[in-house]
Amino acid sequence: MTRRLLLASGGGGSIPAPATSAPPSSPGSPVTITDDTKYNAWPVICRLATGDLLLAYTKADSHHQDNTGKAVGRISADEGSSWGAEATIYDDASLFSTVYGISITPTGRVIAVLWRDNWNVANTGNAGVVYSDDDGGSWSSWYDLPSSFAQEEFGAGPAITTGDGDLLLTVEGTVSGAILNRSSHTLRSTDNGSTWGSEVTVRDYATDTRPYYESKLVRMRDDSLRCIHRTAASSPGTHYVSTSSDNGLTWGTPASAFAGYGAPSTILHSGGGLIATTRRNSDDACIAYTSTDGGATWSSAIVIDATMTQSEYACPIELLDHTVLVVYGAQPSAATTNSDIKSVVLS
Repeated sequence: MTRRLLLASGGGGSIPAPATSAPPSSPGSPVTITDDTKYNAWPVICRLATGDLLLAYTKADSHHQDNTGKAVGRISADEGSSWGAEATIYDDASLFSTVYGISITPTGRVIAVLWRDNWNVANTGNAGVVYSDDDGGSWSSWYDLPSSFAQEEFGAGPAITTGDGDLLLTVEGTVSGAILNRSSHTLRSTDNGSTWGSEVTVRDYATDTRPYYESKLVRMRDDSLRCIHRTAASSPGTHYVSTSSDNGLTWGTPASAFAGYGAPSTILHSGGGLIATTRRNSDDACIAYTSTDGGATWSSAIVIDATMTQSEYACPIELLDHTVLVVYGAQPSAATTNSDIKSVVLS
């Protein structure tokens, strides 16, 4: 059972499987998890070793227009029907901090991938991780993620376990210029996430004159890896998929996948299909796509919620009954000082 749960949260190993099928794709009614006049956004989610769900998101006074951002978490013991009180995962008194990935290692360690910066000072982006060995009860101090990015660096997605037992996560950054020349790299850990190194370039801006960022990793049943990238809305709002067949040591040329311009959080469903969430180009709605051929082709867009002014990203997780819970940020109006966390079950 534990092994299956790890797969659902992006950190498990290969499992025997029936014929590949698409994940559930019929959305239920939205449920509000957090609505407290704060800017709650960019949620990520994993399953703890206890079987409970851990939801993490950024809480701030605005959408990165001050330094109030911090990473918080809430736990559900009933498959997302109700949630416990907020607890701080990471907070910096003088910097905007945000969580971009949450996952569990085979030992039960929970790793939160973060970034922080001084919101109004250029080139201060800094990527790091914190981890918990007691199911989110307490967290380690900030660990600086090393990289060759000379200008700035951001945490991009959750850590996964590769077929050789190492951990891998994505970081993004720039050597010079602005966000439109951002590149995607990976870092590896051989000590359960305590330290990171062995940097590999997944894709560099200079190769395609296209930015790659907010990249998310997924491990397939055959131990090959997928890295799903966001590009800029003017690129024009297309996600790309890179593939590795050697545990992330090398990566192939990215292939165009599906439209959207949000962080493309993606999971492998127990049925063998992929489900990815993003933001729709035309109206900023929260949408999802599924793939039954390992990410080579994708379904048409599945609308999760189109009622808000802008979706502040989303993240799926498989529930014990094999439906999929999608948690997402919902900015209800043009005001960038209020955003809520909601959920929908795909059944």
